[in-house]
Amino acid sequence: MSIISEYVRAGDKQGTHFLRPERLSPWQVRMMTGSLPAFAARLRSAAIHLLVFVTLIAGSSSCSLAAAVEDGVDLARVTDHLALEQSLSILEDRDGYLSAGEALRHSGWVAASLRTLTQGFTSSVFWLRGAFYNGSDQPVTRWLSVGVVRLEDVRYFRFAPGEDKPSETLLAGNRTPLDSRPVKAARSVFPITLAPGERTIVALRVQSRSSVSIEASLWSPASFQEADAPDLLIEMLLVGSMGTMALFSLVLGLARRDRVFLALAAGAIAEVIYDLAFQGFLYRFILTGGGDVVLRAPGVLGLIAHVLLCTMAAMFIGIDRIAIWWRTLCTFSAILLAGSLFAAFGDYRTTVSITTVLQVVYEALWIIAVLDSWRRGFGNSRLVLLASGPAVVRFFLYLGHILGIWPASWSVGSEITWNNLSIMLLLLFIAIGRLREIESARDKAQQDLVAFQEHERERLQRAVDERTRELQTALVAAGEANRAKSEFLAVMSHEIRTPMNGMLGAIHLLKSMPLQGKVRTAVNVAERTGAAMLATIGGILDFAKISDSKPEPSYAAFDLHTLLADVVAIMSLRAEQKNISLKLVVDQVLPATVMGDADLLRQILLNLVGNALKFTETGEVCVSATPDSIHVDWIRLEVEDTGIGIPRDRLDRSFEPFVQADSSIARRFGGTGLGLAICRRLTEAMGGCITADSQPGQGSRFQVRLPLPPTDAAEIDIQAAAQQGDAIRKTLSVLVVDDDENNRFVLSGLLDVKGHRVREAADGVQALALLIEQPVDVVLVDLEMPGLSGIELVRYIRALGGKGATVPIVAITANVTAGVVERCVQAGMDGYLSKPIMPEELQRTIDAVCAGRPPAQSDSQMQRDDFLPSLQQELGAETVDRLVGQALAAVERSTATIEASIQRGDRQAARRAAHQLAGAAGLAGLIPLSAAAAALENRLAQSSTVEDTDIRTTLALAERAAADLRGIHPGLAHKR
Repeated sequence: MSIISEYVRAGDKQGTHFLRPERLSPWQVRMMTGSLPAFAARLRSAAIHLLVFVTLIAGSSSCSLAAAVEDGVDLARVTDHLALEQSLSILEDRDGYLSAGEALRHSGWVAASLRTLTQGFTSSVFWLRGAFYNGSDQPVTRWLSVGVVRLEDVRYFRFAPGEDKPSETLLAGNRTPLDSRPVKAARSVFPITLAPGERTIVALRVQSRSSVSIEASLWSPASFQEADAPDLLIEMLLVGSMGTMALFSLVLGLARRDRVFLALAAGAIAEVIYDLAFQGFLYRFILTGGGDVVLRAPGVLGLIAHVLLCTMAAMFIGIDRIAIWWRTLCTFSAILLAGSLFAAFGDYRTTVSITTVLQVVYEALWIIAVLDSWRRGFGNSRLVLLASGPAVVRFFLYLGHILGIWPASWSVGSEITWNNLSIMLLLLFIAIGRLREIESARDKAQQDLVAFQEHERERLQRAVDERTRELQTALVAAGEANRAKSEFLAVMSHEIRTPMNGMLGAIHLLKSMPLQGKVRTAVNVAERTGAAMLATIGGILDFAKISDSKPEPSYAAFDLHTLLADVVAIMSLRAEQKNISLKLVVDQVLPATVMGDADLLRQILLNLVGNALKFTETGEVCVSATPDSIHVDWIRLEVEDTGIGIPRDRLDRSFEPFVQADSSIARRFGGTGLGLAICRRLTEAMGGCITADSQPGQGSRFQVRLPLPPTDAAEIDIQAAAQQGDAIRKTLSVLVVDDDENNRFVLSGLLDVKGHRVREAADGVQALALLIEQPVDVVLVDLEMPGLSGIELVRYIRALGGKGATVPIVAITANVTAGVVERCVQAGMDGYLSKPIMPEELQRTIDAVCAGRPPAQSDSQMQRDDFLPSLQQELGAETVDRLVGQALAAVERSTATIEASIQRGDRQAARRAAHQLAGAAGLAGLIPLSAAAAALENRLAQSSTVEDTDIRTTLALAERAAADLRGIHPGLAHKR
């Protein structure tokens, strides 16, 4: 209100002028009245002729201008929008001295038209006059909008009929702060409110250092706001698209150090800011204080954007290779950029009017340069010329409008759409073309690189061959060392396990005796120590096996929920012994059936749960399974305990072999530090990952993420049916070679149940005769037999000619060590089975070797307690009863033979009896006795002296096993 009051108090004759001559500097007066305006006028005249010529070539046609002034406009009839070009009168005040009253009484008023409302750059003041009335019986409010948004000073005067002094004065234009304007909009908007039957006369004073183009309209307030929103939305969408393209070009330019993309990004950014300033959005939302910056921004930024875009297109075409055009364009570019500085800080009207004319010349030269480059065969010139065609036509029309040659309807129409879309089209085509150039250059560089590499390959081949020979030599040495390590581990395992089995057997026997006090405590300590030592040896061997070769997962469908429950059930006894709560939490959204390697997953979980129980003294261990939040079809398994925890700085090292948190842990809890290393190797072999989180004194949480895609539950049945169906669909001929009648009886019974044809041989010679007589599909052979051993028999079979030489052979042994397995492989066997023989494991192994694939060796030791029930289910109670009876007889007979042979010094007879005892015990599921007998057999075969302790331990275990079998035998007979 202070600005309005200043103008009102200054009087009717002087308060309405802000560009009086006396307020201008001498330099500005000369610029307006001296030689520079005359020069600008001449340039303007030349530009007019050039623009008319170019526009006629572009096919533009003139439009007729009409003007009509009505006596008045009824506000009540304007329900939406009314253009006022034919309803207003216009007066040009060349000196700018007229006050509102003087202008209203002036005799120079003429009817307004589109042509008279478009004046271009001029120092004149323009007055608009219109009459309005309310022909309704209700008060009416309408908004009078005066465009364009770039007008610097717009003043509104309202007169009562017959009065020459304004009853209301309002200020607008971009020099006025937005908050001081009657309506906050980019355009100058003045509200007109009339009572029923009231008439009024409105005078508008327009003066601007920018190009003068006046668009007057009458709106209902709601219609104005509705029309303003789509314009803003379209502008934001197009500006956002242009900004995205600029960012894309900037990233490519910086990444590839490409000057075309950098220039494109700079030009696009300048074009975006220019468009916001030209459309008034910069003033509407950012520079709301108005003033000189808002006025000068369109002219300055327009010059910069024009130069950057033309320079970018010229570089893309390759005009910089044409010296004369490149120098000409660079010279004009420098002049226009200098003009932008003058427009920013000097006489804005004169500078912009001159640079606008220069832009016409610059654009024409640019077009000629592009045409010449097309003539010279520059491929991109045609692309740029065709893509920039709409933008060039629009640009010339726009410059004609700015210079006042033709009205806005000839030039820009919807300025937002045409300006942005045409520029975006040009930039899009240039960006695509430049990317193609870069790809072509990259392909050529790759071809050159390939040629260079081929040239260098021949030069380096000799060095590579020499280095390869050195590496092969080193590889052979490493293989020998690894083989020596494996042999050492196998030997040491056997040498340590043999006395340990004897020791544990003796301890087990002692525990069955009545012991009191400290003696029983000492026996318990010895048992725990021996079990820990065996576990340590087993861990070392497992890690050595994994280190020698990466485990190959065997993917099959399995029941995840059942596997988790089995793991918890297996470890629950250890948890109860330590009075620790072992819980299982399974998310119900997990699929019941998944695809993966159940054996490896079970080993991982058993190791983690075993670790958790070992390092937890009080509290609980929780096993949980949930869907993984990162990967699809992955499952997250967690084992969390309330144990001693691990310091955070040692978590990563805990997964390294033979590493524990500190030495006190090893002394207190024991172990080798291999459990987590094995878990990591197995997890990575299954394509997953394992992490840990721990807090000392609060516990640890180990998290395993594995890809376990869900599958149909019927898949398990299909696999089982496939395994069983193979046997049904294809009856195999199987040769069982074993000197023990009991072993042949069990194997033959299991094979008969599956529908196979079984032939038996009591020794290697008989087996060879049967094979020569009639080939079979698979051979099951015991390793230790009188005459030809199992290993020797395999070598003879492989030496046979014809089909018999390739028959699959499976070893049957109770002594599964690394050395035994290696001997079997070297001899040419296809697989092995450890006693006792589980029915499903027998069938699975036969199917695998007959199909030509290695059998999956699962850790079935946990299932041995279920051997007799499983055998009874397969063969029936009567057959199992007979097996138990035969096993009992074999144990008693072998025990007596061992004792008698040792007494008379017949080591070979004792060794054979020990072998028979190990086999018989193994087939009956008597694991401790089988292990002790096998250890005794090895000692008798390798050492000249045998400790009495080994013999007594084996005989004691045999006596106890016989007692157990005597207890089982009547029970089975009763079931029958």
